[in-house]
Amino acid sequence: MIQLGPEQASGARPQPGDRDTVDDSEVRCFDPEAEARMISAIKAAAKEGDSLGGVIEVLAYGVPVGLGSHVHWTASSTASWRRPS
Repeated sequence: MIQLGPEQASGARPQPGDRDTVDDSEVRCFDPEAEARMISAIKAAAKEGDSLGGVIEVLAYGVPVGLGSHVHWTASSTASWRRPS
């Protein structure tokens, strides 16, 4: 989670060895200070009967070259094994 409501995480991004840190976070935020602010924002919104939107960033490490396409999934070198039946 890089943003929840008005609360944003720092620009630091987790590395592959940081997975436990992210998994241990209640909101899956790598920045512990932002995590605390996000949790406070959730509680404040819930108290008012409101909810918050958020931004989730997905990072992938060790992905082989050619897996996927920036244009469309059918345009990659591995499209044949990923095609729906």
